[in-house]
Amino acid sequence: MFEIEFTAKNPQKAIALGLKELGLKQDDVDIKILETGGFLKKAKVLLSVPDENLNKNEKIKSIVALKKIQENKSINNNHEQPLNANQNNSNSIQKDDYSLENQPKSLCPQNAPIKNNTKKSNSGKESLDINFLDNSNSNDNYKNKENNEKTNKKLSSFENNSATNKKLNGKINNEEQIEKLQNFLSGFINIANLKIDVSTRENDDEIFIDLIGEDCNKLIGEHGETINALQYILSVFNNHISRHSKKIRLDVDSFRQKRKQTIESLANRMAKKVLETGKSIKLEPMSAYERRLVHKIVYKFKDLESHSYGKEPKRFLVIQKKDI
Repeated sequence: MFEIEFTAKNPQKAIALGLKELGLKQDDVDIKILETGGFLKKAKVLLSVPDENLNKNEKIKSIVALKKIQENKSINNNHEQPLNANQNNSNSIQKDDYSLENQPKSLCPQNAPIKNNTKKSNSGKESLDINFLDNSNSNDNYKNKENNEKTNKKLSSFENNSATNKKLNGKINNEEQIEKLQNFLSGFINIANLKIDVSTRENDDEIFIDLIGEDCNKLIGEHGETINALQYILSVFNNHISRHSKKIRLDVDSFRQKRKQTIESLANRMAKKVLETGKSIKLEPMSAYERRLVHKIVYKFKDLESHSYGKEPKRFLVIQKKDI
């Protein structure tokens, strides 16, 4: 699976831009909306390309290869050792002059009495006494120390807040994500006054949410339009929880599972019919997920191909024989 982000004025334009850059169709990718955008803020989407579509054209091949080169380069840079600074700057280092007269005026208080800044050691050699200012500035030093402590506390607080923000924007605990999704759906169901229960299950990549109850038919709609709309809303909310949260799959009274079996059976029947008659067949409008199911079935037939036409939500598929 290859993932890449795109930004634009709104999610639709970001998706269109990404598909154009990758040279792919909407059926070839999984789309995750990271940010819906708004006033002075661009929308951001994540396009996930399955492994079987990474060799579809030269554009996607070059983008994948370029990203691998960049990743390898960053890894190599992280392992490189910095050059010895002392070796590079050895010729430019000069002997320090510690005499107060040679220091910048900003370091020399006007009223500070100058003491002898050298003292003799037991061996008779002179050494530098860094405490060459009078103690009259001790109050200022104390204030500076106090200010530094306050600054350090602020920095520490900022770092803690940053760490918290990174945690929220980074990977989230699966149990926490599921709890937030369940609370969101339960609130929606209560507002709509529906008799529906929420159950969840998960695998390594996805969280499956199943809605079961008396009023499930109210959440399905014609050809699953209502459930698709609710899936979209839930996906947007899920992206606000964390960018790295698991993808979610919503099902109402096992509608999607039944629909999947129906679509796969239909695709097999239509593919065989095209082989027998040699005529292309147009299927009814489907969601991107359902069109991918058809593409996978048709891909198994060496002499057939499938293409998508139209715009959402009326986008449809055509199964036809390959041009030889």
